[in-house]
Amino acid sequence: MNIDRLTINDSAAAHQGYDRSSSFDFRTAFRVLKRRSRTVIAVTVACLGLGVGAALIADKSYESGTSVLLEAPALNPFGREQVYSGPKFDNVTIESQMQVIRSPLLLSQVVETLDLEDRPLFWAPEPGRFGTRVEELKSNLAEALRPPASARRGAPDGVLGTLSAFGLQMRSMLAERLEPADDAVELSDAERFRNAVEKLRDDVSVSRNGVTSVLAIKASANSPELAAEIANEVAQAYVMQRYDMRRASATTAAGWFETRMEELSQQAAAAEGELSAASGLGNADTGAARSAGTAAAMRDAISARLEAQARFDQTMLATRSNNPLGVLPASSASPAFAELSKAYSTTTDPDERADMNQQAKALLPGLLATAQTSLDEAIAAEKAARDQMDASAVARSEAQSDIGRLESEARIYREMYETYTTTYLRTKEQQTFPVVDATVLGVAQPPEAASGRSGSQLLFISGLLGLTLGSGLAFLRESADATLRTRAALSRAVGGPVLGLLPPLDEPGTLGTAAKPLTLPEISILRPRVDDLTALAAEGDAANLVPLPKHRLELETIPGQMSMTLTHPLSRYSDTVRRIRVAFDNHFSPRHAKRGSVIGFLSDEGTSTRSTLAMNYAEMIAVGGKKTLLIDFDWLEAFLSRAITPQAGLGMTDLLYSMSPNFEPDDVYWVDERSGLNFLPNRALSRSEPVDPATFDTAMLTRLVAMLSQRFDQIVIDFPSLADTVDAAGLSSVVDGFVCAADWGLSNRKTLARHMATSGIPSDKVIGAVLAGVTEERLAQYEATA
Repeated sequence: MNIDRLTINDSAAAHQGYDRSSSFDFRTAFRVLKRRSRTVIAVTVACLGLGVGAALIADKSYESGTSVLLEAPALNPFGREQVYSGPKFDNVTIESQMQVIRSPLLLSQVVETLDLEDRPLFWAPEPGRFGTRVEELKSNLAEALRPPASARRGAPDGVLGTLSAFGLQMRSMLAERLEPADDAVELSDAERFRNAVEKLRDDVSVSRNGVTSVLAIKASANSPELAAEIANEVAQAYVMQRYDMRRASATTAAGWFETRMEELSQQAAAAEGELSAASGLGNADTGAARSAGTAAAMRDAISARLEAQARFDQTMLATRSNNPLGVLPASSASPAFAELSKAYSTTTDPDERADMNQQAKALLPGLLATAQTSLDEAIAAEKAARDQMDASAVARSEAQSDIGRLESEARIYREMYETYTTTYLRTKEQQTFPVVDATVLGVAQPPEAASGRSGSQLLFISGLLGLTLGSGLAFLRESADATLRTRAALSRAVGGPVLGLLPPLDEPGTLGTAAKPLTLPEISILRPRVDDLTALAAEGDAANLVPLPKHRLELETIPGQMSMTLTHPLSRYSDTVRRIRVAFDNHFSPRHAKRGSVIGFLSDEGTSTRSTLAMNYAEMIAVGGKKTLLIDFDWLEAFLSRAITPQAGLGMTDLLYSMSPNFEPDDVYWVDERSGLNFLPNRALSRSEPVDPATFDTAMLTRLVAMLSQRFDQIVIDFPSLADTVDAAGLSSVVDGFVCAADWGLSNRKTLARHMATSGIPSDKVIGAVLAGVTEERLAQYEATA
């Protein structure tokens, strides 16, 4: 099996499946959400909690509304053909009426009518069970925090007294904050009324239904009944305002007509009197004084008849009206009727006005009879005056020109008077009709539920918002995650294939095999690889034994994960280590026609994963019969030296300067008697002596590794992190291949790629990399499959 080709193809496939430049993949998005499900759930739960809190704490507001139609006819008292004319409601007029409804003048009437400034429910809603419970808890907590008076009097002196006083002061401050705040400033009635009008203006809204002449009035309040009450009162106040404006217009027009009619009556009487006097002139026996007296009598008779006619018409109109006190002038009736009219004008109570109108109707028959009698008498007096003037007429030749002028003038005044009288009667009649240019289309009803969002809607919205925010945060965290999560990312960072995965050693299933039905025999080391040469020399088997070293590794001090290839050779971990061995041979053999003897293990930062992997690889090579040396080259951490040979008195630095004649190189090595592995510690950790700077000479270290490679079949070097030293690049001339170890979810892919690119290690000596801390099942959540 060609490991090189296998791992390269696998890495390329993984890289192609996880290409960020490819089009959006729903499966990839689903995997991201699945991986970040804790984030999504946490954000969603938090939003749901906020939604529940908002639903419990938020004040409930109720909204009710009604509609007003602006299409009823309006009064036109100056029209000749008709009294009514339809108004033209354009956009500007309708927008103006919307502002009128929300005007402070109209809303102040609503506040005064409903007495809103003195209703607590208008200012604040009634506290619910949750709010009441919160207030009770705050009161109880404030009462518990408030220090008693005896505690202040009995405070000790000194530092303890100061601390005690400070504690009492903090308790008092907290208790004051928890207590409900009282209004610091008492508002006057005028300020309270003005604030109520401003609040009502905020609570009332007016809108137009499309392009129609219908205005929708909506009112918000802290209770459904109050909302409906306010909406109805605002609509009614607007209609009554329009009605009062109409009544005021009709009253003004009627008063103006009355004044003009009185003037025309006098002018018409004067004109007809002059006409009659001019018609009766011409007799020489008739004196000037007699002619003047006859003309004056004629004018008085005509004026009396016109006045009597007007009073009769007004009285007749009052008898047909439901509001006689508003139609018949007080000066035209009896003293009793005048007294009722005066009382009617001073009150605004509908019931009192209706009662007064009923009393006035009882007086109308007598007033009508009196007006009829006065009219008959005036007509008779006018007829007598005309007969007297006709009896005295003899000749008219000298006054023909004046007669024609006076007839025209009298006719004009008479026609004007009749026209004004007709319009006046229509105006007075219209004044009694309850018709305005605004009509309420319906009565606002108390709403069944609070306006805004209900509790279930808030939960749904908060849950949806939580899912959205959680998903966005999940994708944000995913895009900001620069750690290694896929084989493709590791392959790009290292510049070589991914040789395999190192599963977590504490995860279930790591030590076993993937094929559960397969039963394998227990594997163990049958005999020690290292024994006493003296004891077995007599048996003739000394040639196959390694001489007993002076330093043996204590098995109980070696962590179990460092011997996985010995204790669990069929585990997934051991399989990945064997893949490294095969890849190293396949990488080096075709180029040099022999197997490589020196391999180095790298990492981006200091990690135990690299050292543990190097130890397991060396154990696997040694147990196969190769004379193997493991060198701890990590000057900074010396993880292997600390873990398995903390009591070592000599190390690699001593091997570099072994000039003493009593020094033997074998005194430096430590041997694992299970596999025969030789270990070269970094330095004597038990001594506090400083390391000679000449130790880090690259040429000296290179000669040392070259010398050791002649003595040992295989050399495994645990290099320090690439971010700390350049030893790996400095020894690349004697190292046949490098393997990089990276921790899944911990190593930064960008940092690893930068360090590999700037390390100076030849790319042709990079065998590959292994990804530790992850299984195939876990990795499948990040890598796309074809």
